[in-house]
Amino acid sequence: MSPQNTFNDSQLRAIAHEDGPAIVVAGPGSGKTAVLVSRIRYLIKELHKNPSEIAVITFTKAAAEEMESRCRAIPGLESTTVTFGTFHSLFLAVIRMLKGKRLSAVPARTRSILADWEKRQIITDFLHVKAPEFMYDELIVSTYEDAVSRYRNTQKKSVPGSAPGADPPFFSDLIEWYELEKKKRGRIDFEDILSECEQLLTEDTRLLEDVQARFKYLMIDEFQDINAVQYRTICLIAGRYRNIFAVGDDDQAIYGFRGASPDFMIRFKEQFPDASSYFLDINYRSGAAIVEASQHLIKKNSSRIPKTIHTGRKEPGTIMYHVYRDPDAEAEQIVKAVRRLIQGGIPCGRIAVLGRTHLMVKPVLRRFQEHGIPCRSSRKAECRLNHFLIRDIEAYYRLTLDSMRRADFLLVMNRPFRNISPAAFPDETASWERLFQYYSANKEMTAIIREFYRNIQVLGRLPADTGITYIRNVIGYDEFLSRYAAKINGDLSEWREILDKAAADAERYPNVKDWLSNIDASRSEDGAEDKDKAEAVMVSTYHGVKGLEFHTVFLPSLNEGLVPDKKAVMMAEIEEERRLFYVAVTRAAECLHLSWTQERRGKQAAVSGFVEESVK
Repeated sequence: MSPQNTFNDSQLRAIAHEDGPAIVVAGPGSGKTAVLVSRIRYLIKELHKNPSEIAVITFTKAAAEEMESRCRAIPGLESTTVTFGTFHSLFLAVIRMLKGKRLSAVPARTRSILADWEKRQIITDFLHVKAPEFMYDELIVSTYEDAVSRYRNTQKKSVPGSAPGADPPFFSDLIEWYELEKKKRGRIDFEDILSECEQLLTEDTRLLEDVQARFKYLMIDEFQDINAVQYRTICLIAGRYRNIFAVGDDDQAIYGFRGASPDFMIRFKEQFPDASSYFLDINYRSGAAIVEASQHLIKKNSSRIPKTIHTGRKEPGTIMYHVYRDPDAEAEQIVKAVRRLIQGGIPCGRIAVLGRTHLMVKPVLRRFQEHGIPCRSSRKAECRLNHFLIRDIEAYYRLTLDSMRRADFLLVMNRPFRNISPAAFPDETASWERLFQYYSANKEMTAIIREFYRNIQVLGRLPADTGITYIRNVIGYDEFLSRYAAKINGDLSEWREILDKAAADAERYPNVKDWLSNIDASRSEDGAEDKDKAEAVMVSTYHGVKGLEFHTVFLPSLNEGLVPDKKAVMMAEIEEERRLFYVAVTRAAECLHLSWTQERRGKQAAVSGFVEESVK
């Protein structure tokens, strides 16, 4: 089938763009991926461009692989030499081009890339020293991972105020620690790849000319998510031939916390005044009511490219508004509605429940699990057995066994707080003898460690279920949780529920070793099941479903202070929150459920202003 039979006029004009810069503003469900793939075909088949001189760049490996797969499915392009990749993979290829020519000119650190687990380990080690009570908290470690990446991209030392050590001196120490550890390991991270590629191209004219000749045609997907270093480097590469084809939607720019900015897309014509503009303004995904509501909402933003998106479907679509007493009532009704959809023939995989944060959808997730409704999450840590509570209980029990691992001591030595330093465990293996020796001159600490040791000895003689109660009530783990929940605004009742469930599970096993073995086996099964959960209800954050679509979408907890997030104060922050809500709304094809509650945690709650904006 020819493109003329499958694309609308706007899409065809974008596909047939030949040379020179172009900006393609592609609304939700407008077929931008099909346009990108068809333009590759057009350049090669119709304009006879050299496929080796075409680079298609996107932000994730999965997106690049999908684009490449769709391109190779086109007759005649099965063995195409077009380059598909992420910014990082392309920029690393540029660095290696120099490496192949003049090895001595390449920074030694570019020979080994810091793995994600190494980055996490560096941050965890820092917390061991500076804030040991948070060293194995996945949420807090992830918060600092994002903050470090944001700083490396923007030089802004900012972390959420709720995170421990959010003060500038603490974060400055973290950055210094991180850079020193990278240097010790002889590693670079992804941000180094970006900055060093820019530096090499800026300083080496011959290399820049080689790269420009190698990639004469640049096609960039999700252009609204580009950051300053990526943008400057792309402009360098495109500087000679100026064949840059940028595709994106400034209204879906939601990664400001990583240093991305829609301003580069909005001001594209300032850099390229002669750029052609194409608007993919027909949404083939959502019904008219959903598209109309999304347009009411997003047009409240002042910093955006002016445009109006229209539906390309005959079906009107449905939006339903619900108000409930509290989050529990809301979750219960959502579960009932989902069951009716499934009974009516809607596949589970075509249903989504989305929240601004994971905490907002946890009540629904718990009820799905209770009712046996298959569900999946964009967050790997949702598995109950991966919760930090279960990890802590496991660590306590492993201390009762023969294997004495440093990691287990580090995990629970200050839960509850005992003022034990990580420096007491210099090696991967640990022992009580070393710990007593380390504090031999400190009578107070010796007494604390003696009590810790006695508790572990008692724990080793108890059944698994009774032992969990002992850890909570005698050792003082519940008291630690109460203080910890107050510090990070955690859900203490949920944590207690998880521990209660763990104790009930443990009753079924004759000894601790069998219970621990079962947990390990169950985690392996959960990991295998996640790969086969396409036919399960999606329970996720707004960020986690970017690029996806569903028959029916539920957006619960639409209360002021939650949506938009209460920390969004500046106009730019509020506009990003509005774009994020816009992304969530436009995931729905047929039906959209918007709901809020009258009270939260015993206090009266108001509906989000974003809901009101969507109906005006």
